[in-house]
Amino acid sequence: MRPFEQVPSYTSAIAHLLQSLASEEESLAKLMRTEADKTSSFVGRNLDFPTAPTTQEILIYNHSVIQFLDSMVMTQWLMLKKLHAISHMQFLETKSSTPLEEVEAENIMELENLEYEHFDY
Repeated sequence: MRPFEQVPSYTSAIAHLLQSLASEEESLAKLMRTEADKTSSFVGRNLDFPTAPTTQEILIYNHSVIQFLDSMVMTQWLMLKKLHAISHMQFLETKSSTPLEEVEAENIMELENLEYEHFDY
């Protein structure tokens, strides 16, 4: 860090993290639209497969779509975990006037357990 740069405030850091998540969501939405357009082109407007693909080509295309969707699901799951972490950080900050490092280990463990108790797998 350069000497003239100020360390961002806690609130500012949280805001930057949330902006980063929002930007990532926008990027994922663009990727989804592109994949949907690609599928529409492959299948055709009238569902007539204008390029006349073979059965093997259709299966290969289906496999690529499944891989894409699997990646999207994993990315969304990771983003959800990041959002949970940010919300816990915010909760700890508002619950206690002391810095996060001074919060009792028991309180942190309670929050971590609470997260996993209410998460549907």
